[in-house]
This record gives sequence, structure tokens and C-alpha cells, in this order.
Amino acid sequence: MPFFPRMLLVVLVTILPACTLSKKHITIPTPPPPTAKTLLSIIDIQNRAVTSLEGRMSSKIKNEGEKRSSTQLILLKKPAFLRLDALTPFGQPALTVATDGDMIFLYHHTKRRYFAGMAKSHHLSNILPTSLSMTDLTLILSGGIPIIDFDDSMSSVDRGDDRYLLTVRKGGLREEILFHEMTLEPMEVIIYDLEDKVILSIFMDGFKTFETMRRPTKIKIILPGESYTLEVKYLDMIFNSIVGTDFFNLEPPEGILVENLNNHMF
Repeated sequence: MPFFPRMLLVVLVTILPACTLSKKHITIPTPPPPTAKTLLSIIDIQNRAVTSLEGRMSSKIKNEGEKRSSTQLILLKKPAFLRLDALTPFGQPALTVATDGDMIFLYHHTKRRYFAGMAKSHHLSNILPTSLSMTDLTLILSGGIPIIDFDDSMSSVDRGDDRYLLTVRKGGLREEILFHEMTLEPMEVIIYDLEDKVILSIFMDGFKTFETMRRPTKIKIILPGESYTLEVKYLDMIFNSIVGTDFFNLEPPEGILVENLNNHMF
């Protein structure tokens, strides 16, 4: 074969595969972040999705440096009904707490002592975060998010680190909610007071699908002002099955004296 045609063949054999394999670089534009209205709507839908919850959970409480952990059966019904049955290692009830949001009742099974008092009693701080209203606590434990009263014109959304940050404000009060960029699941909530100090932090993780709902199975509540932390990990969860409020009427066993809750520490 003459020299020139042979060289042309070599060049074509070398270049054509490269041309065939090369691909055009396509830049996919980044979609704009969702609006504050959209993210607030997601929270509203999530908050309304659950009316009641029954399940089993492990919990850890840290209060003023003291730590407690237990396995508990939980029943809650919105707006403010809550019952917790702490279990012994053998699965027997050791302590039962029930509240309708105003009054709270406590029965210590092994000591056979029954107490009643106001739900906001600071003597309950080793059991419940007493600075939270029972309405907010049941909402959070059901996987919902409390929202401060806010001014629509002061709401904003920012993107960063695969997250969306929704901020709502009213005066000097501020709430920040962090959403996963892909799933738009709320993962972290921080509420600041007028002096820009954190008054409440909520962390949610371990999202799972229950029928048609995505709910967190791990919830952490931090109240810096009380040096209080509550960590919950759900082992079993059933939603919207509780009818009525009979489960939350904790009556004293026959022959047991009713003691004033405010006179005792737990």
C-alpha cells in the first residue's frame, strides 16, 4: 500500500474511536429551592397526619447531669393526652404516668404509691420536659414540629450542604428548620429567644414508611435552659388507632392513698 493511504488509514483508526466514544458534557441546571410556603405546607401535612400513636420505645433522659434510660410503652392522643409505662427488664410495668394536659397521675407499681398533681409540676423534670406544653410534647413525640407564631413577610429559605433551611420570625423570636434536600424531610429544628439564645432543639432521624406515612423513629429533644435532654427510639409504632380517652384515665388502685405530686421528687 502506498505510504500516504497507509498513514491516512492509521490516523482514521486512531481518531474515529475517540470521536465515537466522546460525549457532550451536559450541565443540568440546579432547581430553585422550594418556597417557604411549600415547606410550611409539608410541616402542616405532617403535623395533621397523626392523631394518635401507640408503640414501644427506648428512652434516655439526661437532666442536670443525671442520666436515666428505660424501655416504655407509649400512648398518645392529640392534643395533649399522654401515657407512659416504664417497664422492668422482665417486661413488667414499674412506673405509669398519664396526663390529659392539665392534670398528671403517676403510679409507682413496686412501691404501690399513687400521685396526682398539675402537669407542669417541676417535680416531674426527671420524667418529662416540664417547660414544654403537653400539646407541643405530644406533637413532637408523634413526629410533628411545633411552629412559632410568625410573620409571613419575614420567612425565608436558603440552600446549603444538601439541605434547605427554612427560617420564620416574629419580632426577635426565630425558628430554623432544616430539611433534607432530596426527601424534604424535616431533620432539625432550633428555636431562639429574643436574646438569640437557643430555647429548644429537636433532631429527627431514622425515617421509615408506615403505610402511606414517612415518620421519624428517632427523636431528640434538648432544652438548654433546663439542662434537659430526651432521646427516643421507637421500636414499634401504630398510628391513628386510639379511640376515646379511657387509656389516659389512671385511677388509683383500691385502697391506695392519693398523694400530692408537688410534695415529691421523681
